[in-house]
Parts: sequence; C-alpha cells; structure tokens
Amino acid sequence: MYPTEMTPEERQAFKRAFDADFERMKKQRAVEIEAKYAAAATRKRRRRSISEISDSDEPTHDRRAAAARRRRTRHEREEREESEQSEPEEQTQAPRKPQLLRSSKGDAKPRRLSGAPVESGEIVEAVEPRTTLNAEIPQSLDESTDTLAGWRARKEPLRKRSEQRSSGDRAPTNDATERVQLRKKPSAYAFPSKRANDFWKGQPATKQTANPPSTSNIASAEVSKLPKIPKRQGSSSKETERAEIIEISERPPAWYKKLNGTNTRNTADSGASFVLAGIKKGMKDAKRDAEHPSVFEGVLETLARYLHLAPFEQVSEQLLRNQRMLHNTDGLPQIFDPAYNDSVRYPVWLQADATELYNKWCRRNFETDMFWGLIAPKPATKRSPAVVASVTSQLSSSFHGNGLLLNGQWWPLQLCLLRDGAHGQSQQGIHGKKGEGAYSCVIAGGLAPDGAPYPNIDEGDTVYYCGTDSKDGTVTEGTSRLVESQQNGKPVRLIRSHNLKNEYAPEKGFRYDGLYKVVSFEKLDPSKPLQQRHRFRLERVLGQPPMRGTGPGKRPTKQELEWLDKHKQNSGFA
Repeated sequence: MYPTEMTPEERQAFKRAFDADFERMKKQRAVEIEAKYAAAATRKRRRRSISEISDSDEPTHDRRAAAARRRRTRHEREEREESEQSEPEEQTQAPRKPQLLRSSKGDAKPRRLSGAPVESGEIVEAVEPRTTLNAEIPQSLDESTDTLAGWRARKEPLRKRSEQRSSGDRAPTNDATERVQLRKKPSAYAFPSKRANDFWKGQPATKQTANPPSTSNIASAEVSKLPKIPKRQGSSSKETERAEIIEISERPPAWYKKLNGTNTRNTADSGASFVLAGIKKGMKDAKRDAEHPSVFEGVLETLARYLHLAPFEQVSEQLLRNQRMLHNTDGLPQIFDPAYNDSVRYPVWLQADATELYNKWCRRNFETDMFWGLIAPKPATKRSPAVVASVTSQLSSSFHGNGLLLNGQWWPLQLCLLRDGAHGQSQQGIHGKKGEGAYSCVIAGGLAPDGAPYPNIDEGDTVYYCGTDSKDGTVTEGTSRLVESQQNGKPVRLIRSHNLKNEYAPEKGFRYDGLYKVVSFEKLDPSKPLQQRHRFRLERVLGQPPMRGTGPGKRPTKQELEWLDKHKQNSGFA
C-alpha cells in the first residue's frame, strides 16, 4: 500500500490523502447511483401514467375534449397575461429599428414595430443575410395594402368570435360547436406527415375525400329541400344460398398435375414430412402384411395414428407433390379406392378418414386450425359492441344426400357445420327449403321455449325428433320442412351433438351419422293448440357404414381431442 522508503510521518500523510480520495470517490459514486435510480423512477412513473391513460374507461373522444379544454384555458390565460403586459408605452422610449418579416414566397416587406415612430419622409432600409431590399416606405402606408399586415396575428378567443358571428346574419354557435367545426376542416390540425394526417381522418393515404359540411351551418328551410338519403339494402336471410359448391371431378386435381417433383428440402416441413412418410410406410407395410392378421392389426393402428395426425401438420402443395400423396397408384387412394388397394382390406372407418383428408387437400385446404374461417364472439365493452360468432366463408349445405360428407365426420362447433356445408344453420336444429323439405337436422337435446327439454328419443338407428314449438299456433319453419320430407321421401342428414349425453352421442363436438328417412310424425300435447309440437320418427337408411361412437374407429379421435383444447385457447372459443 505504501511506497518504499517512507518515514512514519510521510506514511501518515499518505494514508490521510488516500482516505480523503476514497471518501470523495464514494460520495461521488453514491450521487451517481442516486441520480440513476431517480431517473429510473421517473421513467416508471411516466410509463404508469401512460398505461393508466390508455387503460382508462373514459372514451377516446372524451379525453380529446378534455385536452382541448385544457389547451383553450392555457391560451386564454396567455392572452390575458399578454394584454396586461402590452400597455401603451411612453413615447420617451428610444425608437427601435424596424425589422424585416419574411414569408415563404420571398415577398418580404419591412414593417415597423409598435413604439418605433418613423418620421415623415424617412427611408427605412432592412438588410437580409442573402438579399438587400431598398424601398421607400412613407408613413401614410395603409395596413390594408400590406400583404403581411395580418401575418403572425393571434386569433381571437372562440368566445369572442362566436359573439361576433351571433351579431350578424349567421346562426350563433357555442364553443363546442366551433371546435367541432374546426376539427372537420382539414387545415385545423397540422400533422407532421401526410401519412399521419390520413390516418387521423380514418381513410387510406391514396384516397382523398372531402369532409361533409356541418349541418349546423344549414338553415332549417334548406334542409327540407335536400334529397332523401336512399335506404340501405338489407341483406336477405337467404344470403347463405350463395355459398360455394365444391365438387372433386378430377383425381388427382389439375393443380396437382401441373407441379413437378423436386428434391429440395425445407426445414420448416420437417414435422409434416415425418408424418407423411409414416403414412406412406404404413400403406407399404399393409400390402406386405395383409396376409398376417396378427401383424396387420398393428400396422393398421400405426397407419391410423399417422393419418389422424396429418390434418394438424402444415403441408404445402409442393410437399404433397414431392411425397406423391395424391397420386392414385402410391398415394392416399390406395386406402379407399379398390382400383389401387391391391386387394388390401382396409377397415371402412379408415377408408373414410383417408377420403376426408384426400378431399381436403384436393380442395387446396391446408388449414391446421379446427376453427379456421370462424369469427370468435366477444362481449360488449364500453368501447366496442358485442361480436357474434360467425363464419367468413362456407360451402353450400342446401342439397340432399351425403355430398362430400363422410360417415363419422366430426366438428368441434356447429359453426363448423355451417362452414363445411354439413348444416345450413348456426343455431337452429333444422335446415331446409320450402318445396324441397329438410336437408339436415341436428339432434342436440335442446330446451323448448318453456324451458323444458324436448321429448326426443335416440335409439341409434331410430330417432324420435321434435320440431320447434310455435308460439302463435302456426307451424314453424323447421317443422314444416320435416313434414315435406315425410311427404317426398327424401332422406335427411342427421348430426348428433355431445349435449345428448347418451351412448350414441360423441364425447365432444358434433358428428355426422349418415342419412335418415322421415317415416312418420305425431302431434304432441293436443291440449296446447298454440304450441304445435310435432315429433317425427326418423329411421337410418340401410346399407350405410355403422355409426362411429365406439370401437377403434371412434370419432372424435384421440388426436382431435388433444388438439381441441389447444385450439380453443388460441381461437377465442374456449
């Protein structure tokens, strides 16, 4: 610590100097740390105040109005202070030199300031750094001829301007109306850029539209002469009839045939490639072990697991082409098409699942989210109204028969039925068309208008299904469609809901269980003529695959139930 060859006195002096320097450095460091923490606390308070303002329940327009009031109060206070300070000065004050006020047009003219008298005939010269102007300015120069006479002039308060207008021919306006009118003018508020100005107006930057005139400036006599605003054409309830009808007429599809296989690999497709390779290997092993029942059962189980994972893997057109998944000879058609299965007897439920996946990819639908195409509901808040759950696009469901639907096909919500063309109603249980009968119905164990459950009876192949109750004694729309189906004999698609809570209902969601024929109906509760409750007897059409409520082909599958909880949390339907 101490230098060598020092006397005791020198050592003491050196120690005192060292301790003094150390204390000084420690105090300096403490001051720096305190300043650092103070600055951090200030930033934290600012962020908290900003977050409180953004999270405030007060609407945005109320906050803007309060800010405008504060600005007006500040401007009025500044005007009063300026008026008090700008009292007439004594003429004994020494005259000041006139200054040159410049404009952006370069038409600057010298103007004398208040309290700077100019003698008659005096020539005032003002020198600008780049330009020298020599002009003779007589004292009798009228301010009305000066182009800069009103430049930089402060506007009068809104209250004074409103009093001046009320004394004339114009209708009087208060401060709030004046501020609203000023906000409607494009030049009322200046923004730093055109993008910000267009964003404030709420319109794209490439489109310039004129703001509508304020109705407060239009006399009542002129309002009656204005033309009537045409009524908006309301959307009909039959808007769903424009839903798209998709048929697969070419296998493989045309877009698939145009692609060429490549050997390039994308790291983002590693998961999907692994699953597709598992399906390809399962089909190859099934051909090899078809004659060994003990081994064949395990092969089918593995193939089904990969097949049920595929809808949740993100695939692309090129990846499907590289893996030859839609080829007839070595693609998915090997499972469900007898022309290409090499006499391998795949279970009916496995053929249906392979067909469903094949149809989805043929339509170029590569969505992995169960709730794709749906708009999640949102409750009403102080800032936004409630949002009703709906679909962005849908397939047509106004047809008789299966269409592209497969026995056992499953959906998590009834909105998904509407999206995929299985059922044409988002909430009602019966979908049909006048003169055609019913196309589909959902048996969900719902409640009647009186709060009691409908007396539906589900026996699997036979279902006793109640139509919708009436309130005024007329037969409801859905009941009328089922009556027509009983008369024309056309089958109806039956979809079971998990709300049934019986042995035939799916564990979750909705499952399509095939076609049913309306055999007969009866009228219940004759003592209540206004109710008009009808119960229909539906029998399952013969020759269809068995329902998939139990066994290895149960729907929903294990993979669908696992992904359902994940997708619900991310889609807003939890």
